[in-house]
Amino acid sequence: MSKTIDEKVVEMRFDNRQFEQNVGTTMSTLDKFKAKLNFNGATKGLENINTSASKVDLSGITTSVATVSQKFSAMEIIGITALTNITNSAIEAGKTLVKALTIDNVAEGWSKYNQETQSTQALMNATGKSMEEIEAILKQLRWYSDETSYGFTDMTQALATMAASGGKVENLIPLITRSSKCYSSRG
Repeated sequence: MSKTIDEKVVEMRFDNRQFEQNVGTTMSTLDKFKAKLNFNGATKGLENINTSASKVDLSGITTSVATVSQKFSAMEIIGITALTNITNSAIEAGKTLVKALTIDNVAEGWSKYNQETQSTQALMNATGKSMEEIEAILKQLRWYSDETSYGFTDMTQALATMAASGGKVENLIPLITRSSKCYSSRG
């Protein structure tokens, strides 16, 4: 996944075939230009230019080129650092997104399932009722939890605790559903 994000953040491409074609065209044009210019006597002129050029001091230009080169190196470092930071941020955002979409939701669902299973087992142990009878009781509690703001898991835990204390489930369900209505009316 990080490779895909890296490719999408920065993509630099160099088309070598197009570059070679353009260089070939330029070279051909220069050859035609050179043929049109008649360089007879040009050697003497070049010698004069060479003599004059040897008298020119280019140290100022050399210093300027070195300064510009250093500035480009600094800009290169800044650019690479910025791209690295962007890439790292994109990777971290991707990790966070994947975690939020998968692991957290699965863990939360598993936790609720585990609580419901424990409450169901506690009800079966406390009441001696069959699984089908417990499922009918839980179906009634689910309906009440959908109608109120009181959570199903909390209702099953409360019922299991009261049944384990010796209460009859038939008497406890109206007690739990009335208290859940009281909690939901308080907001």
